[in-house]
Amino acid sequence: MILGVDTKNEIKKLLQLSIPIAIGELSGVLMNLIDALMIGPLGTEAVAAVSAANAVYLLFSILGIGASLVIAPMVSTAFSQKDMGKCRSLWYGGVIFSSVLAMILMGCIGLAAWKFEWLGQETGVTIKGKAFLFYLMPCVFPLILYLQFKHYADGISYPRLGMVMSISALCIDAFLNWLLIYGHWGFPTLGLNGAAITNTITQFIVMIGMLVLLKNIPSFKVILRSGKEKLKRNIADAMAIFSEAMPVGFQTVLEYAAYGFGAIMIGWVNATELAAHQIAINVAMSSFMVILAFGAGGAIRVGAAVGRNDVAQMKLSGKVSLAVGVCFVLLPCVVFICIPATLASHFIEAPDVIALAIPLIVVAGIFQIADSLQSVSQALLRGLGDYRFPSIITFVCYWMIGLPIGAYLCFELQLHALGIWIGFLISLLLQAILFSRRFFVLVANWNSSK
Repeated sequence: MILGVDTKNEIKKLLQLSIPIAIGELSGVLMNLIDALMIGPLGTEAVAAVSAANAVYLLFSILGIGASLVIAPMVSTAFSQKDMGKCRSLWYGGVIFSSVLAMILMGCIGLAAWKFEWLGQETGVTIKGKAFLFYLMPCVFPLILYLQFKHYADGISYPRLGMVMSISALCIDAFLNWLLIYGHWGFPTLGLNGAAITNTITQFIVMIGMLVLLKNIPSFKVILRSGKEKLKRNIADAMAIFSEAMPVGFQTVLEYAAYGFGAIMIGWVNATELAAHQIAINVAMSSFMVILAFGAGGAIRVGAAVGRNDVAQMKLSGKVSLAVGVCFVLLPCVVFICIPATLASHFIEAPDVIALAIPLIVVAGIFQIADSLQSVSQALLRGLGDYRFPSIITFVCYWMIGLPIGAYLCFELQLHALGIWIGFLISLLLQAILFSRRFFVLVANWNSSK
């Protein structure tokens, strides 16, 4: 098939945006993988404790992570219109919104850590997971602000800043883990708690570094000089961002909470099943985070087209983003299905855990294409400013269909973790169909709706 000039140009522009974002996301994945590899020698119970604690942490922090996703397309739309005043208001309003939200989330995570035993995990997992979560709690504040800064930079077409800071975070995290988990160079041997402390310290460093880099960008300097900030206006802008960001945040919560609750249900079976689930999640995330990058790039391109009211460009950007995302996942799809045992053995040496992780990794390979389509099309809808309806789709697909089926397969048919993962697969397939269809319907009706 011969691609047209417009399509080739769009692929080039998408990749220019997405590759730096993808490298940054992969650095984050590698950081998580390094954490998992360094925690693995501490034993099955430690791996299970991290899995349960991370499920709780994500249940709350993901609200802020998801909410921050609206910043890039919103800024992209204003920036394409050369509305520097709007860009400025998005900056200050975003900082206020992110700061307040981060403080609220810290309180929620602290409360969840205090009542960690309510999750019903095994005693050893509960003791270790509770302490890990307490030490991880402060990490959410610099994380949410860093994402605010990063997505703003993406929106004004400087995705390389996030890439630089993500790579830096990878190096810092690995070094601090080496010091604090195992007690090298005279530092105390803190085990799991050392990993949590390392995450918090690293996130504060990259938050500050991202702000410093952003303030040295010429475009950003112009934006900051475009007017005088007034507290009342900044608060009003923060509330406007709140109205747009929270539906996306809650949509992300619904999706990730489904995975978190799935992990909790697997923990009700036993710690071995939960450890296998954690390994499979780590493997699957290695490709998913790159998919997110293509979605983010597509959302920025669609947001810019919205600013120009260019319907043809919206459609082209959507098609190219979806196609590139699917092409990318073909390789991990084959790898996950063909060598699941090899992948699992890199995380832990326990044969029983590896055996349980193998079918989960195979399922992860099967749902790669569906995962790509749902993730990218979901991001494209954000580029169009469609924030609320996708939350309904997510709720129905996961909580009314996927999880009930997964629970039945897990407990009634005794498929355990595999049953939960089959439920995830069903949810992803439904989302892929509904999100992608909605995007093209909205674009087709764009002129008549304006």
